[in-house]
Amino acid sequence: MRQGKVIWGGLAVFFLVFLFSSAAFCQDSKKDAAARKEAAEKRERLNSDLIDAVIKGKEHKIPKLIAEGANLNATDREGMTPLMHAALRGYTDIAQELIHSGADVNLQDVYGATALMQACWGGYGDIAQSLTTAWANVNLKSTEEVPSIRKKGVTALMAAAMNGSVDIAMYLVSQGAKLNFQDAEGQTALIYAAKFGHADVGRFLLSKGADPEIKDQFGRTALTIATIHGRQDVVLMLLQQGANPRVKDMNNLTPLTYASALDYAEIYQLLKYAGRKNLKKIDRSAGQNWY
Repeated sequence: MRQGKVIWGGLAVFFLVFLFSSAAFCQDSKKDAAARKEAAEKRERLNSDLIDAVIKGKEHKIPKLIAEGANLNATDREGMTPLMHAALRGYTDIAQELIHSGADVNLQDVYGATALMQACWGGYGDIAQSLTTAWANVNLKSTEEVPSIRKKGVTALMAAAMNGSVDIAMYLVSQGAKLNFQDAEGQTALIYAAKFGHADVGRFLLSKGADPEIKDQFGRTALTIATIHGRQDVVLMLLQQGANPRVKDMNNLTPLTYASALDYAEIYQLLKYAGRKNLKKIDRSAGQNWY
């Protein structure tokens, strides 16, 4: 009987110790969870403050936020990092600060756009150079349709061609940018240069080996696109560089047909007489009426 009381007494003591230790453990767990939640909320605030500081160009705030633990690669709702925002807005000093602090230069937002693409769209050569010096990949493509341009599969070189930044295009090519990459619609950097009327960019791309006869998904070459958009200088340049004026698109239409239908008289004459005259000798700046 006495032994039984001892056993039951021991069990009672064990049970009480267990209850107290369990209560203490639960209390500690709650404290740890609260601490983790508070730390996560603090990081979130710091990350939000860092992105906001970059967007507003408040350069003086950035080192302090980084020192306090803000994530250099934090993202907003569209997946844009502080570095992407700096590149988009042309904040060279801020971009360099972020790069030197260790920001990932090859991250892509929800559309697949990179900081390098943002810099090239904006024509910010210094930022583009800083990014490539930090090993930014010059040949990444956007993975979704970028809202601002409504295109998918674009590269940094295509972005420079859209913008007309020949210096940036030269630099990207020197860093290994692929000349004949095509986007989701089959458009190349040369086609973009033609579409937006940047003859100097187009001339440079051709000098480096860009193929003028690549067709987009509609069977249209750079010359066809230049004609449709009324880019007379680009049409002349492409013809001078040997582009085929008789090429047909998927609708069996030639650049000449488009020039006629759209009433582009001067472009029509250029296309009509291409091959009969030495176009390289044409001095349009002198107003020569050669046809």
